[in-house]
Amino acid sequence: MIATIRKRLPLADFVRNGVARRLVLGLGIQGLTFVVQMLLQFLSVPICLSAWGAVVYSDWLVLMAAGGLLTIADFGMHGHLSNSLRMAWARGEHDAGQRILQAGLGAYVLSLSVLLAVLAGGMALLDLPSLLGVERLEHAQAVLVLLGLSTLLLLPRELTLSVYAARGQFSRQVADFLVLASAQQGTVIGGALAGGNPVQVAMGYCAVSLLVGWGGSLWSLRRRHPDAAFTPCHPTVAELRQLAVKSPFYAIQQGGGVLLVQLPIILLGRLSSPEAVVAFSTMRTLTGLIRQIANQFATVAGLEMAQLYARSGAGNTAQLYRIVAPVTGAIAGAMGGVTLAIGPWFLGLWTQGAVVFDMALAVAFVAAAVLMAPAYCSFALLRLIGRPQPLAVAVLAQAASMILLALILVPGQDALGAAIAVGLAEAMVAAPITIRAAAKSLTYPILPVMVRTYAATLAVGGACLAAATGIRALTIG
Repeated sequence: MIATIRKRLPLADFVRNGVARRLVLGLGIQGLTFVVQMLLQFLSVPICLSAWGAVVYSDWLVLMAAGGLLTIADFGMHGHLSNSLRMAWARGEHDAGQRILQAGLGAYVLSLSVLLAVLAGGMALLDLPSLLGVERLEHAQAVLVLLGLSTLLLLPRELTLSVYAARGQFSRQVADFLVLASAQQGTVIGGALAGGNPVQVAMGYCAVSLLVGWGGSLWSLRRRHPDAAFTPCHPTVAELRQLAVKSPFYAIQQGGGVLLVQLPIILLGRLSSPEAVVAFSTMRTLTGLIRQIANQFATVAGLEMAQLYARSGAGNTAQLYRIVAPVTGAIAGAMGGVTLAIGPWFLGLWTQGAVVFDMALAVAFVAAAVLMAPAYCSFALLRLIGRPQPLAVAVLAQAASMILLALILVPGQDALGAAIAVGLAEAMVAAPITIRAAAKSLTYPILPVMVRTYAATLAVGGACLAAATGIRALTIG
């Protein structure tokens, strides 16, 4: 009888097993990370502008972006290795997981050795800062080298931090990221306030990145998980071959994400006006909070589903999916309703009236984010159980359809046309591919889950829209 009740009440079972607590804790620490990063970014802009001036600060931002782009040098290795590690330990295969961790770190050593040699040669032969349009910042080559090393040398760190998620401690992994990001941004702010020039700040940034990123992280990991070894070992030919086969699919997701963010801006710049570029970029940033918060919850839920999938297969995973997908929809709906209600007021405050709130543009972005509600958990599930192929197909199909639609819609509709192109490509092309692949992996009928998810999205979204509109009206009155 008790077993029958538990089967009929999967939610209670998941709460009793600590899943609900981990979901709330993971979402909370990600929310805190987002708030802290936003505050630090908000502080850094006026401080650096005051210390260095607009031209030098602009050059600094270009070099920071160039250094950050080196994250693509991971080539999808982290996605494959971290998933394999989590799955092995979830199945109780500690030795296999340990081998994945150490051989993966060895593969990073080999990859970084080649990359550093190639980049050193490139820096010796080419004046990369000039190619990037950096002219006023002194010793720009040295700044670029320091910022690039800060990115490259931390690439294997993400694999070591996967130990937390593999042990059901994803919140600690996010907290470690928060500590490093805060230390890095704090170094920039502190260096600028102390009168340091960009070279000195870059030196401090690199030193802090390595000391906190590696020293602090390894100390914490070894203290909490003394049974895990972090010494790299030489990967076998078979391990390297498997890495070469699997990693490109994760690399497509990573590179595709960058492409999908930048392409609409580039197309608008070529096909429309500067005003359309500003309107699109500003409104996308404002409404992007919907996706960001929904994806944060979906990632935490995806880790729990991946653990279940590795331990007990598709059955229990499907039950958890049935629970968390509507919750994700409710989050997206709530954020969408609040955004539409307070968006005009917030945008006016944020841009000091420089950008006018375009309701049609806002509705297009919010509608796309809401229509994606069932896909957030599907994407996280596939990514974390090691099914990158359908995600790579979805990203490529989304990019191709977005470009085609933008070429058709932007000349006549400007920013609104770009928003519609992005939304249609995302919701009508990428989402169906992702949802169908997740349903196939779980061998679970997806239609009932989609209905429940959209019902939760509309109900919570409508309630939040009405409540936020009413509160705003009373406040103004």
